[in-house]
Amino acid sequence: MTAALDPGTLARALLSIARERLDPQTVAGELEEVTKALSSVSLLKRTLSDPGLPAEERRSIVSDVLGGLFSPVTLGLVDLLIDENLVDSVGAVASAYRRLLDEDRGMVRARVTSAVELSAGDMEALRAGLTEKLGGHVVIEQDVDPGILGGLIVQVGDTVLDGSVAGRLRRLREELDAPAPAGAEASPAVAPETPQAPAGPSATPPGE
Repeated sequence: MTAALDPGTLARALLSIARERLDPQTVAGELEEVTKALSSVSLLKRTLSDPGLPAEERRSIVSDVLGGLFSPVTLGLVDLLIDENLVDSVGAVASAYRRLLDEDRGMVRARVTSAVELSAGDMEALRAGLTEKLGGHVVIEQDVDPGILGGLIVQVGDTVLDGSVAGRLRRLREELDAPAPAGAEASPAVAPETPQAPAGPSATPPGE
C-alpha cells in the first residue's frame, strides 16, 4: 500500500469531502455499517476483494447491494478501495476516520473491557480518572468479557493498558517460563518462616 492510500491518508481525504458535502458524523456511521456488512457477509467481502473479477463488475455489485443504503461519499470510498484492491482496509479507514472526527470535536474514545458490566458509579469514576489523564471529553465504550477474570483492559487509540487478572497471570507465566540468564545460579530454597503470635495482650478495638 502506498503512502497516498494508507488508511490515515484516506480517512483525512474522506473527512475533507464529508465536511463539504455531508454531515461528517453521518459518514462515520455509514463506514461502521459497511465494515459490519463486510464482516458479517463473508461472500460479499470475498467477491469485492477478488482481483479476478473486473473492478467494474465489483462496483456494480456495490451499487446494487449497498447503493440505496449509503451516501455517495461512502460509496465512493468503497469504489476506490475496489479499484486499488484494498477492500480489506475499509475497517482501518473507518477507525482512522473516527479518530480524526473525535479529535476535531475534542473527544477521546476509550474502549474498556471488564469481566462484569460496570455500574453507573464505576463508569463515572473511570471517566473522571481518564479525563484527568487524557483531557478532552472522554467517551467510554464498554465490552464485557468474563475471560479476563477481573480488573480492566483500557484501549485508547493504539494504546492498550492491560490491568486484567488474566493479563497479570499471563505476564507472570511468561516471567516464570523465561530462561535464566547465562551463568546465573539458582537461589537456594528458603523455608518459609512460621508466623509468630504477637507478644502481649491483644490490641483493644477503638472506643473500648
